[in-house]
Amino acid sequence: MIEPPLPRPLTRPSLRLLVRCSRRVGILLGVVALGVLAQGASAQTCPSSNPDTNYSCPVGPPYMLPGWGNVPWSQPKYFTTIQTADVDGDGQAELIGRDSRGLHIFKFSTTTGTWLPVFAIGGGAELVLVDFSDRNGWAAERFYSTIKLVKLDSSPAKLVARSHSGLLVYEFIKGPPNNLGFPTGAWHQLTSEGPFPGNEDNWGVAPYYETLR
Repeated sequence: MIEPPLPRPLTRPSLRLLVRCSRRVGILLGVVALGVLAQGASAQTCPSSNPDTNYSCPVGPPYMLPGWGNVPWSQPKYFTTIQTADVDGDGQAELIGRDSRGLHIFKFSTTTGTWLPVFAIGGGAELVLVDFSDRNGWAAERFYSTIKLVKLDSSPAKLVARSHSGLLVYEFIKGPPNNLGFPTGAWHQLTSEGPFPGNEDNWGVAPYYETLR
């Protein structure tokens, strides 16, 4: 039986060549890895080429209104306040939702097939009811979870919510379209206090405030 020859030991030049090649392969692999990472990072830019991932962008899909994507609307203190009701008496439901700044209201346009933000009457800014902002304490579940659109009588639905001072009631005042064609309006507070205030009689505890309908 003929035994295979033993491998010859590497000389210094051979070792240097092997090290040099290994370094180049390492650099090449690093460049490829960076390219993959960069490609992955670019896929997460906003807006993304994949419209489904845009819901994780700060304002949601750029072609959708309202811009209520996952940031910050995946938080219960915001998404649980989203609801619809006819608040201006035209027979068509409006859309409301609360974020850190306050309560927003949108109206659906059958002409464009989109939700249009309601602007303040006589102003160029979006109508936001700042009474319901995080700064005013509405990030607390015992308050934001009680925000409801309720039809109390034959008039359009009212905005009702429990606060430190009790049950608050607001009505929506419809204004004329602005010069850009957007709907306008204002919120008018009807009550500043009412039943179920603050923590009196345990109304600040979930088993009690959750019964408000």
